Amino acid sequence: MREYSDLKFSLLLYETMLIFVGTQIASLSGGEKAGFAFLAGGIGGFLYLLLLQRSVDELPSSSERNPNKREGIFGQYKGPLSSLALAFAILGVKYYSSGDVPLELTPREVVVGMMGFLVCKIAVILAAFKPMAIDLKENNK
Repeated sequence: MREYSDLKFSLLLYETMLIFVGTQIASLSGGEKAGFAFLAGGIGGFLYLLLLQRSVDELPSSSERNPNKREGIFGQYKGPLSSLALAFAILGVKYYSSGDVPLELTPREVVVGMMGFLVCKIAVILAAFKPMAIDLKENNK
């Protein structure tokens, strides 16, 4: 379990570092809007990784399976992170549809945001080939 915990930590750490570096590069090369689009895509990828880790952590082992246990329709989506993501989605749709906030995305911003989201895939590859240990003593070996 320790190795799995280290892998999850290194995955999120790589993701965070890549988001910050990518946001800076996008801001310098494409302007403030491109940097914000990359950051928004990167945060979406980070939330994706968190939800993916959580769903894997909640998978029952063969000894824990209980066929009589009922979770309900939305049993796997409980928790504060899912509630927060849902609240942001509802607020975004509400303000976008009301017309109060002018939101106009250019194709360039969409592509940069998609690149920010896809950074999570690069973080997965980095974590698979070079996982970081949480304990410093283990890193020195």
